[in-house]
Amino acid sequence: MWQALLYVNPVTTVIALVAFFVVSVAVCYGAPRLGMARRIAGIFLAIAVVAYVYVLVQPSGGWAEVFGADPDITLNPIASFAYTNPGTDLTLAMVTLNALLFVPLAIPAFVAVTNRAALWLFGPVLSVLIETFQAVLGTGRQSDIMDVLANSLGYVIGVAMMYAAHALVGVREQRAPVT
Repeated sequence: MWQALLYVNPVTTVIALVAFFVVSVAVCYGAPRLGMARRIAGIFLAIAVVAYVYVLVQPSGGWAEVFGADPDITLNPIASFAYTNPGTDLTLAMVTLNALLFVPLAIPAFVAVTNRAALWLFGPVLSVLIETFQAVLGTGRQSDIMDVLANSLGYVIGVAMMYAAHALVGVREQRAPVT
């Protein structure tokens, strides 16, 4: 993941968000036309959750290192900025990357989750679970409240983009002539 930080800048962030929005519009346009869209989205969501947990909880040295380190927990979001040298954008890049990581999770969640409250809470709860697993399993990874906040922000942005895409597609479908 650290290599990806080298490419996080305003241009790549905007490109990623535009790409996510294009996919969101395509999903909102095509999902109602698929009879099994909710089931397919649920399967994609389950696969995504397993992949997110596997990748984000996995110790840097492999799964054999589970319980091999003491928990490293940071509950102060301001403390994340103390890890970098003054004048560098590393912390901002890490926060941006964490947020971008959770934006696409909202796409299958929007289609699969029917309860509005559950939809909005799904990403933040998953983020809390991932950070808890990192702490409890002693993976040597830092469990950080800033990660929870950034992941949650990214997911909320993704849900908002899906609502915007749904509204855009809805407006377009209303204007289309009936044949």
